[in-house]
Amino acid sequence: AALPSDRQYVFAIHPHGIFCWSLFMFAAKGTPFDKRFPGLCGEKLVGLIATILFIIPVLRDFFLEWPYIDASRKVANAALDAGLSLYLIPGGEEEVVVTK
Repeated sequence: AALPSDRQYVFAIHPHGIFCWSLFMFAAKGTPFDKRFPGLCGEKLVGLIATILFIIPVLRDFFLEWPYIDASRKVANAALDAGLSLYLIPGGEEEVVVTK
């Protein structure tokens, strides 16, 4: 089904795993997601990542280059209030340690 690019969305992606590489499929233009739902990738769509990743210097810089923001409720709500759509991988530490 088509997703109108003038609306807001919250996408939840599964599985979490140790590395969340599937988030990059939402972040970049030209990916299968972008081709399937044109007009959503780019400035209107940001990813939520764990707060701890913004504390680690090299990782912080890496994620700031991509469209990622802190996954805290305050920051996520501000993004939604600004008209942005969000994508995230629910789970976290507990799910990562049981990943096979």
